[in-house]
Amino acid sequence: MKWKKGVTLVELLAVIVILGIIASISIIMLADVVKNSRIKADIENVNVLNRATYYYTLSESNDDLFAGLSSNEERIEFLVEEGYLNKVVSASVKDTEFFWDADSSVWVYSLFEEATEMITEIDFSLFQLDDYEKIGDWDNSEGTLISDFGLIFIDNPRIEYTITVTGKIEAGTYGGFGILFDTSVIDGEDTGYILQLDRGYGRGSVVIRPRENGDEGSVIQSHRFDHSNSFIPDKNTSEGSEWWSSEHEVELTVFVTEGVTYTKILSVKIDGVLLFDDFVYETSVSEVNNFTGLRTWSGVEVEFYTFDIE
Repeated sequence: MKWKKGVTLVELLAVIVILGIIASISIIMLADVVKNSRIKADIENVNVLNRATYYYTLSESNDDLFAGLSSNEERIEFLVEEGYLNKVVSASVKDTEFFWDADSSVWVYSLFEEATEMITEIDFSLFQLDDYEKIGDWDNSEGTLISDFGLIFIDNPRIEYTITVTGKIEAGTYGGFGILFDTSVIDGEDTGYILQLDRGYGRGSVVIRPRENGDEGSVIQSHRFDHSNSFIPDKNTSEGSEWWSSEHEVELTVFVTEGVTYTKILSVKIDGVLLFDDFVYETSVSEVNNFTGLRTWSGVEVEFYTFDIE
């Protein structure tokens, strides 16, 4: 009679170890899922706070919106009492809070507070495209980000900031690139503003357009060769043709208008030369859902060499 071979002690121990490893990984993953869901809920709640405060400002002329209220809890309870919030909200992630930034007149999520002080220098040689939400065609090779049609979104948890991008449009008569600012992204659709170096608009222009739910609106400010305050050349001249296919550094600076809630001013420099510093706009985007990013179009290849935020 043959004996059936049983499970040895070594095999049993191996199975137990493997199951233990799987269990520990599952616990870590579950913890990350729970924390991420709490962060997402906190982001939504701080956006709710900012929207409620914005509606409160429409009927309140006092620069000190929460005069006489010394704590964040009192300010939130006040919004509930005045009918701007349905209930008191608080941060659910451990050791975080929502607090009122009186200087910028916005509610801030403490989880992102340190990020606002950081300088973000994106190294395209280490750029992992899968880590970013994007649309269209993007590639990174030898320290360069390349695209001829698409959008890519980059977190920008800041209220005031400077974005510096260097890029080059391939030779031609149309195409260009855009830089998003004060933009929110929900389910892959962006709403906010974009500054564009648009070679195909008016014989070559630097323009600002609004964007809503992924769609682009009409130009609301432009600078081109025939404007007295512009140094942007006509693309149909030899000088202009060379300029539009050369590498340029574009610097956007966004800051809050003193004493005016949700009103900001944009200034733009190209190659270190000021193009304008007087674009005033309204925005309800807070730092917890603020994105920047890049856009390309028309199948015209653009190479990006640097992207910094501070």
